[in-house]
Amino acid sequence: MVFSNKQLLQKALEENGTALTIVELSQKTQLQVAKIRQTLTTWEKDIVRIGPQTYDLKWRVYCGKTFRHTPQAIEIEKGILSTETDVYYYLIASFDYRAKITLYDEDDVAYPLTDRKQSKNLKLSYLSGLSKWFKKYNFEVNDDILFTCKDIKTHEFKIRRQKKQERDEFIIAAKNRRLADLVYDIINHTLPKQEGDMFLIRKYVYVYPFNDPVPPDGLIKVLANNKRFLISNIDKMYSWTGHRIKDFLTVGLRKYYLQNDKKDWIPVIIDTDEFGKYGYCSQCSERVIWESDIGWHHTKTDFESAESYIPNEFFTSDNSKTRMN
Repeated sequence: MVFSNKQLLQKALEENGTALTIVELSQKTQLQVAKIRQTLTTWEKDIVRIGPQTYDLKWRVYCGKTFRHTPQAIEIEKGILSTETDVYYYLIASFDYRAKITLYDEDDVAYPLTDRKQSKNLKLSYLSGLSKWFKKYNFEVNDDILFTCKDIKTHEFKIRRQKKQERDEFIIAAKNRRLADLVYDIINHTLPKQEGDMFLIRKYVYVYPFNDPVPPDGLIKVLANNKRFLISNIDKMYSWTGHRIKDFLTVGLRKYYLQNDKKDWIPVIIDTDEFGKYGYCSQCSERVIWESDIGWHHTKTDFESAESYIPNEFFTSDNSKTRMN
């Protein structure tokens, strides 16, 4: 019987009973490291990266992970979960869009969720089926739902209400900072310095320790008050191709964007010549200069343009934690 590369990797992980590094996978399967990397792309659903050069089976690492979601008033009123938030990607484990999700409360009562599209009365896509649960537990605005994975193969999760006053704000704030730092590092290693939420979550959900009983807040809630980030549904972000990002949620690193007079955020492209690194506007292709107190702006004179090389400070000035409006 001939096995595919993925089947060989899966077999090695199953037989080992725990995670393996890419070198160990190569030794056990006789596949070259390059072949393994080609197989285990971001789109791979069953074998996931859980750390530097380390992989495991999704079903094995997902069990017990706990995620926090603070529902909007409309979600509580309608008994739904919006699929336009990060919690949806947690429940489907990123790419399993056909998944049939079932939630279980503390009394082991099941709540199967049904996928719904936008309608005239509700301008968002959502999962329905939680009306009875919200009523049963007297859910209020600003309360949280904690989802703990029972079995990702069947997409079953335990859920419980956490009242606002029961939140350990000190610990949650620390978890939020840790998640924000991880997200920053992930985006900083991408060429465009921006990432769609679907791929972003896929890159950190198996790396961040969500098995802790006190998880961080949802992604947007974590990043919305952090100066280092731009979020496309809050900020007027543009892509490198000059189009306003509207159709899908994208997170970008603020320091790689120039804000123009219209309050649009335009990507700055970093280039290098024999004298150093410099930036230019992705919309007009003109040189721009970076200053620590105001960020990027267009150069006004030939002298300023000649002196517009990026100081080393730019690449280390990412420690501020409070969002600027």
